[in-house]
Amino acid sequence: MTVSELLDAAADLIERSGWTQKTSARDADGTPCALNQGVAFCPIGAISWADWVADHDWSLAFDAFVALADAIGGGQVAVWNDAPDRTADDVVTALRTAAQATR
Repeated sequence: MTVSELLDAAADLIERSGWTQKTSARDADGTPCALNQGVAFCPIGAISWADWVADHDWSLAFDAFVALADAIGGGQVAVWNDAPDRTADDVVTALRTAAQATR
């Protein structure tokens, strides 16, 4: 798996499962949970879970986090994700932009 594939997989996961703020993952009841129990993910959780499922290469995940931070203009991904006006579409777009930039 490449960094761009990991970022696309994270975007796919959020599109398919759902998005959340203020925690890495939430279960079906909306309660924060472990990634393997999640049905909604923040971008950090989505990258981490997609990496774990694919091949568990933390160096690849680290590169994906850096690419996403670059795509959002720098700063902390968690703070950006948790902004009150942030949407799932914003997050998916940023993940796809980061994926494109790493191709």
